[in-house]
Amino acid sequence: MPAETELVLYHMPQSRSITVLWMLEELGRPYRIQKLDVNRNEQRGAAYLKINPSGKVPAVADGDLLVTERGAIMVYLADRYAPGRLAPRVDEPDRADYLRWMFYAIGVMEPQFALALVKAPIEAPPGALAWGEWDTMIGVLEKAAKSGPYLLGDRFSAADIMVGSFIGWAMQMGLLPKEGAIADYAARTIDRPSWARTLAADGTR
Repeated sequence: MPAETELVLYHMPQSRSITVLWMLEELGRPYRIQKLDVNRNEQRGAAYLKINPSGKVPAVADGDLLVTERGAIMVYLADRYAPGRLAPRVDEPDRADYLRWMFYAIGVMEPQFALALVKAPIEAPPGALAWGEWDTMIGVLEKAAKSGPYLLGDRFSAADIMVGSFIGWAMQMGLLPKEGAIADYAARTIDRPSWARTLAADGTR
């Protein structure tokens, strides 16, 4: 187990950083939340821009080490603090699928949901966009959801936190139906004590 260092999550309530907050709760390791006030635009203040020049949350400080970008933070935390539990080790057969889902969430699901939310379709030939087509994404998610209970079979991992949080947000925004195989999968991911603690820490519950 790595030596004890202080983990600090730079977080805005009810934002995309809730994914990392959930991850920290699942790790069961002590951490501290440094909340940023979006109404005061603190994420664009000079102090925070030294932490993340992009002015976005989340960011995580692990002692003197800073990690930004949600996908990178999730991979880092899982590999450092939960190898073999929330992240398959590099020599495990599940590692390839695990990484595929971690980056599928960021590279395919996030842009698809963002474009759908702002109703900004992009006219492009089939296959021209890196994130593909909406119907293809839904088909991929439905197939995985029906194969479950989790993305790696019976094994819950950080990939379920990542993908499950995206699906949950999309359902809240009305982008995905609240019933069916994908919704059932999302319900399984949050049926954990760590999710209830996440909502409490976020101030949502």
